[in-house]
Amino acid sequence: MKRDDEESLQRGAKLLLEGATLGMEHCPQCKMPIYILRDKTLYCATCDVKLVKEEDLKKKDNDEKVRADNKKPTKRKTASPIQAKIDQLAKQLEEETDPEKMVELAETIKKLENIRDS
Repeated sequence: MKRDDEESLQRGAKLLLEGATLGMEHCPQCKMPIYILRDKTLYCATCDVKLVKEEDLKKKDNDEKVRADNKKPTKRKTASPIQAKIDQLAKQLEEETDPEKMVELAETIKKLENIRDS
């Protein structure tokens, strides 16, 4: 496993231990699931960035607008058997407490997303 992958998985595991949850939305950059922190902030452990939904930005004054790569996280619809499996594994990952199984599930999700996106 690459060092960056290990670091992002460690960040993700730490976030879960701190009370974050794994959301159903995916990062627009890396396509990995987004964590929802206790304060409802969206965070991508792979890219190591906080994300902001576009509709949340519209609620604030124009002076306070900050965009994460001018993209919003999107909720994937089940359009294929591969996406259905990704959604199923993401739900399992959200409920999993064993760090080794979490890593295994995250790696499988990433592989399936690469196949889906190719």
